[in-house]
This record gives sequence, C-alpha cells and structure tokens, in this order.
Amino acid sequence: AAQEANRSGKLVFDIEHLRVEYDGYPIIKDFSALVLRGDRIGLVGDNGVGKTTLVKAILGEIEHTGSVKTGTQLEVAY
Repeated sequence: AAQEANRSGKLVFDIEHLRVEYDGYPIIKDFSALVLRGDRIGLVGDNGVGKTTLVKAILGEIEHTGSVKTGTQLEVAY
C-alpha cells in the first residue's frame, strides 16, 4: 500500500487504449501513455489532426473509450 501511495504522488496520467470517434470515424485510436510528474510532453501536428481532442479526452471533457487514471493533487492549466 505504501508503494501505491508513493506511486500516486508521481502519477499524472496512466492512459490505456484511449479511443475517440466522431460519427463513427476514429480520431484517436488505441493511444496509451504513462505520464509522471516532471515529464514534459509536446503535441505537434497540423491544424485539425486531434491535438486538442486528445487533451480533452484525457481530461474527461469529451466521450471516449479506454481508461484514464489520474494522479492526485493535479492542477490543470492550458
């Protein structure tokens, strides 16, 4: 249990098999990532390829399948 508590302090997001569809068309399919406190991540791509959609899905702002586990004491700003 102590190991899990220690891990939760480091965990930001644990994302497994995230999928987002619009009108049956996959925008994001089978995205998995482990993000730990202190990690730096850049999302790079042309306009309209799904960067904001990915962030919104991770934050639970739009419907998706797959799982997103969120760490404790997070303050999201973007």
